[in-house]
Amino acid sequence: MKMKKLILPLRLLLIAVLIAAVALTIASCGNGTNTGTQKATEAATETGTGTGTPETAAPVEIEKLEVGEGAKTITVNVKKDNAVYEIAVKTDAENLEDALVSNELVNHAPEDYSEYGLFIKKLIVPTEGGSVEMEADADHFWSLEQNGEMLMTGASSTPVNDGDTFDIVYTAIN
Repeated sequence: MKMKKLILPLRLLLIAVLIAAVALTIASCGNGTNTGTQKATEAATETGTGTGTPETAAPVEIEKLEVGEGAKTITVNVKKDNAVYEIAVKTDAENLEDALVSNELVNHAPEDYSEYGLFIKKLIVPTEGGSVEMEADADHFWSLEQNGEMLMTGASSTPVNDGDTFDIVYTAIN
């Protein structure tokens, strides 16, 4: 008889603890700090970052990180499918190639160079748990944008200035 009387209060206590744990988890998600991956609520409509219209597009997953040392800080956004990796790159480099290579963000084997400079085929994107390698396939390439404008130069001949934003976008070959 005493056992039955104890079961109900124990069940109620367990339910209360579970509710409190869920409430704390939800509250900690909105504390304003960025410790890794963030879900962006806006839809991506840029080339290679999303599909459809803002009402129907999938949310973009954004991971923000910082690498390097130097007097200049540039932002490098690697965009592939519904993921955006935002990397704050500190550098003293004069051009985009040197900023990427010195921070080991791009593969730069001899076969990746031509008379025009570095052809980006493979990116090595740092993550909180290590890194992600992203390679262009036969149907895609990595297009470059600087401060929202499509570049007509390659990484080797594109100067970097403090505050610049570069988008490296996984783009389908038409």
